[in-house]
Amino acid sequence: MNGDDFPPHLRGPWAKLKVYAARLALIVHFIRYVCKEADTQNVDGESVRRSALLISYFKSHARKVLAALSADPRVVAAKHVLAILKRNRSLDNFSRADLYQLARASFAEVDSLDAPLGILVNHRYVRTFTPVRPPGSRGANPVRYQVNPLWDHTQ
Repeated sequence: MNGDDFPPHLRGPWAKLKVYAARLALIVHFIRYVCKEADTQNVDGESVRRSALLISYFKSHARKVLAALSADPRVVAAKHVLAILKRNRSLDNFSRADLYQLARASFAEVDSLDAPLGILVNHRYVRTFTPVRPPGSRGANPVRYQVNPLWDHTQ
């Protein structure tokens, strides 16, 4: 949770799950104790391990639910960029600046497209490439994006 890249929309659920872990360890341990799987009433390492597995399960489901609810603003922005690409099918090879011309009403600056484009690259909707430049060309070679030709634009 202390990482710079930790999604802010997960802070609340993760903080609660941290507290729930101790409670679950106690519950799991007493279930094990009643079933004669644990020898003492003191919580042992196995109960804590099983509690950690439950917390991991709850975290994965929290991510899925929050994604379905569009709680992550980065995902919302990526879906918006995807909608722009869907409306502009001829835009199959573009730079950030090209995309910004179509999306400037929703994005304050060109750099604000980095996070949504990163998500779309990770999910293989687009890929990055560096075009081949003629020998002797000057200046930076800008990164471009290409829409995945296998992406079904009807979905």
